Amino acid sequence: MNRIYLLIFLTLLACSSDSENQISEEVNESSDQEFETIVLDTGYEILEIYACLDDKGLGSLPEPQITDTEIRLEFDDGYDYEFFEKFNVLISECEESRDENNEYAQDDMDSDDQDSNIEPDYELDNTVYIWNEPENIEWIEYNFNTADTFCEDENGYCAGWQSNASQECKDNYKLGSSEEDVQKRSTYEGCVYQMVFKPYISLVIDRTSSPLTQDQKRNGESLKDIGWNKPTAQAVEFRVSSDIPVEIVDASKEGMLAAIEYLGSYGPLRVYLVGNDVNAAEELAQDFCDFNYPQQEKNRCLDDQGEDMREM
Repeated sequence: MNRIYLLIFLTLLACSSDSENQISEEVNESSDQEFETIVLDTGYEILEIYACLDDKGLGSLPEPQITDTEIRLEFDDGYDYEFFEKFNVLISECEESRDENNEYAQDDMDSDDQDSNIEPDYELDNTVYIWNEPENIEWIEYNFNTADTFCEDENGYCAGWQSNASQECKDNYKLGSSEEDVQKRSTYEGCVYQMVFKPYISLVIDRTSSPLTQDQKRNGESLKDIGWNKPTAQAVEFRVSSDIPVEIVDASKEGMLAAIEYLGSYGPLRVYLVGNDVNAAEELAQDFCDFNYPQQEKNRCLDDQGEDMREM
């Protein structure tokens, strides 16, 4: 790790009473506060390491002071011996994990480069393919075309059961937006392989931007007032549903941290990873609305974006 320790916080406590420990100190001259300081190279991936430390339960870290020449971590006298002992152990673990991820990423890039050199054994043409409706399909009487037109069917019946579909799937796999329907689909998600779907009609999106409303302008100004228009050194936080496999969580975090490393971090930013468990999603929805909205608007948030999180 490319770290330069300017001063040592840890002292040996088992010294004789008539001797004094000599430690190097750097004093913040702008106040009476003394800081224990660590200086890092500018290329050090501090935001990724901070996120890892937070995942391992080591929070309340000082905000990094990032300049063009260095990254400084200033620890005041609120951090004790036990903290630094844990800090040194965990930061080494996080760096090892980061290095392993970088090796895997490089291997993937090398593999992609090799694949890109392989000439395709097919040619694209302008053939128009016609969907032929299968026989003996039991179309499900559920209207998909309520908000948008998903398929060409006057009743909106866009999905159906194949002739060999099990009765268990027919009885239990539920289409709909209620909490019970969402949970049923999660439990019986494998039933989709016994279904047939009519061709999806792509939406035509109007990408013309309209003039900003007064509410949008006020929201923009309030975000600027709290610094959202400037990069922040504050580490991104992750809120993860308990039912998501750790491999997916790690890959998602890696992608987000790579984007932040490239584009910069604006926030404070809190990322939510939502799985299939409705109860776990409810906890994330509550946290999301508490974090992003004033208390008087929380119920509106739960009925709007909170509902979207439950339906994921």
